[in-house]
Amino acid sequence: MRRILIILTGALALLTSCVKNPGQDIYCEVTVEAVLPSGQDIVALKIDNAQPGNYFRDLNTGQEYDIPIFVDGKCRMKVLKGVYLVSFDGLAALADGSACRVRSAEYSTSLNAVNLVDDRAELLIHLIVLQ
Repeated sequence: MRRILIILTGALALLTSCVKNPGQDIYCEVTVEAVLPSGQDIVALKIDNAQPGNYFRDLNTGQEYDIPIFVDGKCRMKVLKGVYLVSFDGLAALADGSACRVRSAEYSTSLNAVNLVDDRAELLIHLIVLQ
């Protein structure tokens, strides 16, 4: 009986030490930064999440996240930890007052998917300027 009690106590200690903050460790807080090849500053970048080719998709679950507006070239998202595909077209407002259509296809296939498995991550996206 004493041996069973010791085993159960050890198992309980192991289980409680593995769970630090239940529900907190499954998310990754991602800072996404978009840059242009010319190095111009992006004041705002708007993505139409309703377009079928625009996605921030978890490969494990298939869940898609809306991409927020980029302010000063950056946006922040909270997503489940996992492997992600990212692809979008958007309209970038530049610091010089001009605007251009841009595309992100850097992480658009499973061959170049991005791993977001830490508590915090930074994702740099190199945009393509569309004509």
